[in-house]
Amino acid sequence: MKVITSLIGENKRLGGKFRTRTRSLPSLINEVGIVPTLSFCYGKAGEKIYGQVKNHFYKIEKIEEGNEEEVGYALYLFIALNYLKELGLIDQTERVIEALDQLFGKCEIASKLLRPYLLQVKRLAEALFEPEREST
Repeated sequence: MKVITSLIGENKRLGGKFRTRTRSLPSLINEVGIVPTLSFCYGKAGEKIYGQVKNHFYKIEKIEEGNEEEVGYALYLFIALNYLKELGLIDQTERVIEALDQLFGKCEIASKLLRPYLLQVKRLAEALFEPEREST
């Protein structure tokens, strides 16, 4: 979580967007499955923003550019894929479509192993980042 807080920095709007993702996406994984949920994140983030987030993650640089909504989805997607890579269920995080293809046939075990990690990320995000504010 230290890397995530470094990436978000003082950007309260991005922190709120990321916090929202951590709260809503675990239940989506339970409802529709891991591959559809991560595909949804990729669709919301887009290839360009995902690539930027991935590069910032490896350099541990604060993310300053990009739409906070898209960046929130990209950051959530990247940490999920990165954890699945650490578990040995996928072999890379650079090409999202190929990483998701590698999950087919492993969806049940991937979901079971990812769930506790994502719940811990959710708890930490709730403690570290303020909720999104409603636009008026």
